[in-house]
Amino acid sequence: MMPDPEVNTRSETPSRPDPEEVLRDRRRLRRLALGETAALEELYDLHAKRLFGLALWLTRRSEDAEEVVQTVMVKLAGRGQELLSIRMPAAYLVSMARRESLDIVTRRGSHREEPWDESLFEESRYRRDGASPQDAVPVLPPEDAIAVETAMSALPPEQREVVYLHVYEGWSFREIGEAIDVPTFTAASRYRLALERLREQLGEDAKEIR
Repeated sequence: MMPDPEVNTRSETPSRPDPEEVLRDRRRLRRLALGETAALEELYDLHAKRLFGLALWLTRRSEDAEEVVQTVMVKLAGRGQELLSIRMPAAYLVSMARRESLDIVTRRGSHREEPWDESLFEESRYRRDGASPQDAVPVLPPEDAIAVETAMSALPPEQREVVYLHVYEGWSFREIGEAIDVPTFTAASRYRLALERLREQLGEDAKEIR
């Protein structure tokens, strides 16, 4: 089930990214700053899935999510020496994807509510442990998809993004806060509010969401 944000923030020290992974990503950014295109391909392979998932949760459309990932990678490649100052590459990329996604939602207009793309629920039914959908452990039974779609559609984007990063990517609230530029408490609060709204909509079924 979804973990209680109050428990996480009070009794658990927020996890930090693997220092070795951060260092390897910084080296890739350094190589990219020097014009090595292979470094961009490596960054894409490592981070595109997370960026696509976040963009899909925010924009609700797979074609928009694909556009977000491509835009992020193109802009990243053009940042030149600025790449050398990035300390937390994963958070930096998530921040870029978030901005691009919200730009798309803004251009679309708040009056227009897009239906959820079915691929969102296909991916959300599995734990984010690196396994393929065929090998991963199901989280939500297929019959609950419609109820979840309705409940998720009622959440504002700032709550949906926290749910995605915390539940499906396993990020701590501190990591989420750094990525979306809010305090840790704010990230945890948004998650708690989202969980409350989902429980109101789904009742007992909300306990099955992990």
